[in-house]
Amino acid sequence: MRYAEHPVGPALAERIECIWIAEDADAAPTAPERVLPDGCLEWIFHLGSPYADGSGRPQATSFLANPTTGPLEIAPTGPVSTMGVRFRPGGARGLLPPLSLFPGAFPTPEEAWDGEGRRAQEEVGNAPGFRARRAVVERFLEKRLERARASSSRLPAAVGLVLARRGRLPVGRVAERVGCSRRQLEREFAEGVGLSPKELSRIARFQNVLRLAGRNPAAGWADLAARCGYADQAHLVREFRAFSGATPTSSEEETHGALARYFIDPARLDTLLSSSSLGRAATPEPAPVAFLQDPAGAPV
Repeated sequence: MRYAEHPVGPALAERIECIWIAEDADAAPTAPERVLPDGCLEWIFHLGSPYADGSGRPQATSFLANPTTGPLEIAPTGPVSTMGVRFRPGGARGLLPPLSLFPGAFPTPEEAWDGEGRRAQEEVGNAPGFRARRAVVERFLEKRLERARASSSRLPAAVGLVLARRGRLPVGRVAERVGCSRRQLEREFAEGVGLSPKELSRIARFQNVLRLAGRNPAAGWADLAARCGYADQAHLVREFRAFSGATPTSSEEETHGALARYFIDPARLDTLLSSSSLGRAATPEPAPVAFLQDPAGAPV
């Protein structure tokens, strides 16, 4: 598997963490791997064989993967050439219809944006290489951003607090800090994040465990539980099982996969949990994890 992450332009950097691409010309059907919840919405394009879900049903050529509260099982069905646009938590606000309209669903671009979404999907599919595809996506989203109504700054501020505090700030305190009621905050999260404030807090705490464990594989789980705000090790184990479908001591093969392991790289989780993840333009992303090439041999 060859995988790379690329930054977007400054107009979208506040909203989008990266555009990534994964390629594996030798991929063949395998047992499903688990993608773990991170609070991010992803716009996926399958330019090769699509992945299949846990039931073996092929995914759509392009779709919007809403944030989940449990592991998502995927498996390649053949050669992989997949591009993903990873929105920061809450970054899709105003660019998409309210996410509360798609509970638990993975809508296609046409379902989300009507004919404009269908045309964007077709342009990406017809574009000659990754650079051109990335340009199509950025142009489309920049136009959506220009037309987006001005919105309250409460949501990005609240999301930033949840992530910066690694999910350890009580929801009531988050609402208080951004100047609204808990009910108002929950409504804004449902529409702009696709999760409740409590769900995003639990996910942030879980991702912090993965980040610290990835940096120090020898760390004890009791110590990680204490450092990440769990009541005890048993609490961490319950949450780990809920979000990953496995226990903390499960084998790496059971909890990671050829593609999913890139999503829990500690450096990537530093970005996710940064206090500056949302609310201002991000600094340039680090160099791609790996360099890919277009068929003609030019670096993408």
